[in-house]
Amino acid sequence: MFFIKYILIFFIVIISARIGQIYSKKYINRVKELESIKQILNELKTKIKFTYKPLQDIFYEIASNHHDNIGKIFESISNNMKDIDLKEAWEKEIKESDNSLSKEDIEILLSIGKVLGTTDVE
Repeated sequence: MFFIKYILIFFIVIISARIGQIYSKKYINRVKELESIKQILNELKTKIKFTYKPLQDIFYEIASNHHDNIGKIFESISNNMKDIDLKEAWEKEIKESDNSLSKEDIEILLSIGKVLGTTDVE
């Protein structure tokens, strides 16, 4: 009887640890994606300010330099900008992307997309 109890306790501990790892992976991925977004936005700012290239080309260059989920988002935005404007492409990809970002993060990214391409370089 004690043997069965110890086996059940062992499995409960193992299963609980595994569930914890699964939940923590989402948070680890979120931090990585936020760092990637920060880096990409700094790169975007620099390219807009100094290269004067069209945003579609800049987005494609950024996507070719970043091979993670966020890079794929920028590649899709670049491809969608052939058919629709930047604001619509940005909103579509941010909402439909498969990432670990929270709702608040997505709302902030959507608000950033509203001003992209609508203001002057300065």
